[in-house]
Amino acid sequence: MKKLTGKEIALSGISAALAIVFILGAVYVPNLTLSFYVFSAIAISLPLLKNLVISSILSYVVASIVAFLLVSVNAMPFILFFGLYAIISWLLDFKFYKLEYIPKGVRIGLIIFQKIIYFVMVFFGCYFLMELTVADFKLFDTTLSLPVLMLIAFVIFVLYDFLYREAFKMVKRRLENKI
Repeated sequence: MKKLTGKEIALSGISAALAIVFILGAVYVPNLTLSFYVFSAIAISLPLLKNLVISSILSYVVASIVAFLLVSVNAMPFILFFGLYAIISWLLDFKFYKLEYIPKGVRIGLIIFQKIIYFVMVFFGCYFLMELTVADFKLFDTTLSLPVLMLIAFVIFVLYDFLYREAFKMVKRRLENKI
């Protein structure tokens, strides 16, 4: 394994610091919670603009630990989903997709399958670890059943995956030469 350069470590630190600021924003600005978590995922992706996977993992670990120490369980959406998914999604969409020895249709199918498995694991992990009940989720004064709740969450996840990938591409076009 090659050593990290000073520039890579600095980029990791900046990425982690931005993610922590956005996580704090998610906790303390209730109307923009989801937006701030998405921004924190994009912040974790900054080292990935230069294909620095280790730096991105380092910034994710640091941001997760510091955020957990600052806001405890309120950092769980970032730790379990937004931060980790940024790295997993990049690895699947921009590394695994480029493997030439696997047919393109099989690669796409495997990527989609892996993302669905990740979503299901995180969904049920959050559901059971946080001891949520179906009664905790109401829409228009109607309690949602678990399958309906999972379907709604899955549709939101698919939309998030598409928008995150497009946002990453846009950030890469604008910042790649500046970092």
